[in-house]
Amino acid sequence: MNSIVKKAIAAVAVTKGIQKIQDMREPKRSVASRISPVLALAGLGAGVFYLSKTGRLQPLIARAKAMAGGNGDDAVLEDSLREPATAKPV
Repeated sequence: MNSIVKKAIAAVAVTKGIQKIQDMREPKRSVASRISPVLALAGLGAGVFYLSKTGRLQPLIARAKAMAGGNGDDAVLEDSLREPATAKPV
């Protein structure tokens, strides 16, 4: 084998070895930091479920709509949904 090819293979092997050692020395994420996003989503879902079962969710939604400026009455949208899409105006 050519000496240049041997040197190239050795350089690649050394680079891979250094990279593997650096990966092994890298600190691992703790169990709590890996599970906390899942627990937060589960808690949020449980809270929404509880509020919907107790009937306290609808007033919160109505208040959020009022704060966003929506009055909830979309007559134009409702009228357009009542007519079939293929109906031709007469």
